[in-house]
Amino acid sequence: MDLNTLKARHLQARKASRTDADSAATAAVLSRVLGDAETQAKNKPGTAQIDLIAAVTTAQRTSLEKELQDLTRLGRDTATTSQELPILQALNDEILTLKAGQDAEKAASLMSEDELAGVIARAVASGADNIGAVMNVLKMDHAGQYDGSAASRLARQALLPR
Repeated sequence: MDLNTLKARHLQARKASRTDADSAATAAVLSRVLGDAETQAKNKPGTAQIDLIAAVTTAQRTSLEKELQDLTRLGRDTATTSQELPILQALNDEILTLKAGQDAEKAASLMSEDELAGVIARAVASGADNIGAVMNVLKMDHAGQYDGSAASRLARQALLPR
């Protein structure tokens, strides 16, 4: 999911909200999510939109759940919050499911630790004698094909004095 998909859903909900109360609640939720996600996209350029949207929906879900608890505790009207929370929960669940699928696809396309260790061993054997040099070889020859934290750990192990 990206910002354009959210915008299309928001527009559709706004059009339907003229005659449907559920659509009005959906439009309100999507408006807040879209606004925060667009702000995050400006503040964190280069971050995948699905990651931004997932973070926003998770944060807003937590906030709305707390708001519902606070309103209930204070004996205040919870109708709007109670109507919007399931909408936000469903959106958050949908986004997290999509994100998990994309993360699984990405993980499947990465080198295994054994393959990564082999590339690192060859880089060290070719003269890479510090972590920066090893990581530079990985970056130049295998960009996007490895897990950075695993590469760092394996490179440090490969560079240990024997």
